[in-house]
Amino acid sequence: MNLTTRSRVSMLLPLAAALGGCSANDVGKSSAPAAYTVGGTIASLQGSGLVLGNSDGSTLTVGAGSKAFTFNAAFASGKPYDVSVMTQPGNPSQTCSVARGSGMVGAGNVTDVAVTCASSTNSYKVSGSVSGLLGTGLILGSANGGAVAVTGNGGFRLPRSIPAGGAYSVAVLTTPNSPLQGCTVANASGTVGSANVTNVKVTCGNATEEVIISDQQGMTAAYAIDPATGALASTGVATGLTSTGPIGDTDPTGKFLFVSNAAAPASIAAYAINHSTGATVAVTGSPFAASASPDGPIIEPTGRFLYLGGASGALAYAIDPATGALSPVTGSPFAGLGGGSAPGAVKCACVATSTFLYYTQFMASGNFAIGDFSINATSGALGTATAAGPSACCTDDVHAIADPSGKFFFLLADDSLRAFVINPTTGALASPTVTTAPAASTWTGIAVDPGGKFAYVLNAADTAAIHAYAIDPTSGALTPLATATVAIGGQPKQIRFDHTGNYVYATSATPASIWTYAFNPATGALTAVSGGEILTAVVPNGLVITSLL
Repeated sequence: MNLTTRSRVSMLLPLAAALGGCSANDVGKSSAPAAYTVGGTIASLQGSGLVLGNSDGSTLTVGAGSKAFTFNAAFASGKPYDVSVMTQPGNPSQTCSVARGSGMVGAGNVTDVAVTCASSTNSYKVSGSVSGLLGTGLILGSANGGAVAVTGNGGFRLPRSIPAGGAYSVAVLTTPNSPLQGCTVANASGTVGSANVTNVKVTCGNATEEVIISDQQGMTAAYAIDPATGALASTGVATGLTSTGPIGDTDPTGKFLFVSNAAAPASIAAYAINHSTGATVAVTGSPFAASASPDGPIIEPTGRFLYLGGASGALAYAIDPATGALSPVTGSPFAGLGGGSAPGAVKCACVATSTFLYYTQFMASGNFAIGDFSINATSGALGTATAAGPSACCTDDVHAIADPSGKFFFLLADDSLRAFVINPTTGALASPTVTTAPAASTWTGIAVDPGGKFAYVLNAADTAAIHAYAIDPTSGALTPLATATVAIGGQPKQIRFDHTGNYVYATSATPASIWTYAFNPATGALTAVSGGEILTAVVPNGLVITSLL
């Protein structure tokens, strides 16, 4: 080895010593920098839809009510971050801002970004469209949006703005008249977001019926029935009823309404229905004379004759089919069964088939008996009163009804429901089957559907309900439906089918209200219609349904 070679080797020895600690696998490899997350806190977020963004292009959707957030993507130490609000939340509308949102990632997670949200001060209008309007007087409104009178089809808008996050519920405050119409509201309620509400849809159609209620002390109110849904809306028109007695009955078509008045001199008033307004108009010659203590009235199924109970017996009247005027039937009044404190009197919680008139008589024994009269199909005169059923049917007052065919007689008394078979020749009531009310019940009313297949009984117990039954076509016995009870308000009072047979209306006193149900004629099921409970200013102790055709 020459000198030059030895020099080169001596120069390489220190370098070899320096590399002696490194393996072949380490050559060319460097350590990756650590990665960290970016996040922070959120204050006062109420709405939904908040979207945050970061400088790397990543986004994060934050749920309503969230208190903290963390982006999914990680940042290397030394990389910049910049958090911002991409989309502000709505429902309710809010404005969110970011503090300490930008910086350089260091040697740990970023946790001090602060997002603060404030409720928007913006308010928005509620509006929509009206179609099918023919009458005048339509008023729409919402509790916090005010009311607006609508004069024609097209757009409408409530007068007051509603703050973002506020609830709205548009309702028909007054139905249109001349002609009287029923109007329904679609997309009626919701919460105002970050824009005007524009999708409320009001559709009006000609009302064909109305419900009239009475507190039986002179106060009344009327509600138009929407034929498409059964929903009710106040007509905004005084009923025109002047009698202080309870609302009585209508003829089978609902064209005329009859109301008894016990104030001296006792009478019965007759009213026709104004088709344009729904108001009642006194029939020429009304009121018509009655005997003391009038009770009822009841109209037999053909609509030709009206019967009224009283201290002297049953009063009979022929109904003029064109005008509704009443003419006393020859021989009226007709004495009832003897016995009790008022022999011959008729308490006309009556039931009429086309051939028999049934009533209850309080007897000297302290019990009630069921009496009946035959009805002369030509004159309406009543035959001699006879005992139709057990001489002591019950100890309390009763509610009763016959099925539309006149085959069965149903009697509510002593918290039980008795179903009798009617003898078509004599009118005698036989072969009773008994349905006992549930414990702690008080049954207050009964209705049978127009097809005679189903019965509905009001229960005024602590848990008020409508009890639904199928009627056996041979015996009249009752079997609970699959859905045996339907909810209703406290202290239910009456229950009736409308004249189309499509809807059932029932009343309750706590709170004072009318309940609307759609009727399924195949199954007997009652389904509460949308917005089916209408609160009333009048306690609905009396209920009738009239026709506007």
